[in-house]
Amino acid sequence: MLSPSRGDDPWSHGLRRLVALAEIEALVRGNHAMSSDLINRAMSLPFGFAGFNAKARLTLAECLRFLRPADTVGLETALTAARGSAHNVQDSVFCTRVTSRVEAMRLTWRATTDPMSLPSYVEGLVRDPQDADFAALHTVGEAFELRTDHAHRLPIPDWAFEANTLETLARLYDRPLADLIRLTAVEGWRADQALPAGTVVPVPDPDFPPLLAARFAADALAAATLPPARRRRLAQAVVPVAARSYTSLDVTLSRMLLASLPSDAASLAHLAESVARYVPSELLAEVPPLSPGLPA
Repeated sequence: MLSPSRGDDPWSHGLRRLVALAEIEALVRGNHAMSSDLINRAMSLPFGFAGFNAKARLTLAECLRFLRPADTVGLETALTAARGSAHNVQDSVFCTRVTSRVEAMRLTWRATTDPMSLPSYVEGLVRDPQDADFAALHTVGEAFELRTDHAHRLPIPDWAFEANTLETLARLYDRPLADLIRLTAVEGWRADQALPAGTVVPVPDPDFPPLLAARFAADALAAATLPPARRRRLAQAVVPVAARSYTSLDVTLSRMLLASLPSDAASLAHLAESVARYVPSELLAEVPPLSPGLPA
């Protein structure tokens, strides 16, 4: 259930809702024209709060990647919008954290496009979500160049633009230095070692794996060469990782159902019972009706 009460940004909620409906139209009803129209509506929505919008634009990018794989312009637009939103988060620590999440998605975007490699990524994420392979990524020399309206935003401190050691990055992200040393152990970097501009550094972020879980669920839907049962198991496997974030869990569960497509009466009855338990009645009452012309 993509509930508006799961956040304080109706535009981001509306965008995720349109994405969910687009995926349903394409994968359940086979109505690709309607699906494309819903995606276009999602892409044209105004921006809401930067932190929420960055996550919503990543969800849109995932949808574009497997429903409109030839639309490279649309995909790049969605990723750039996510990056711009991340750069415009007010608080400097949260700004850097959201930016590193978007950068990790952007820089590793093609890593799981091969269906044969997806199972190993899913297995690794489920086994250890805090492994360096699933960390957010900071690029030394990050300039936050898409940050706008500086007069009305809290400033990013000057030293943050020059952060190039594990010590200064730990301060920038407000994370324990020991965690950065652990994630970069294979590189052998000293805590005070100056790293060249452009160096990509994994940074600890317990809120990033749920985003990856939702993305891997989308990758499972896109893995057309894998047997349906395998795609279903992959989408199911990442649900526990997504559970840390209500929003990511909503998206992951939606995609898990699309991979499973239960149709027998017993499964549907069990699903209805689960939704009734999962979503409080007061939240269900707050869900607005669909706009005219949108699918029920």
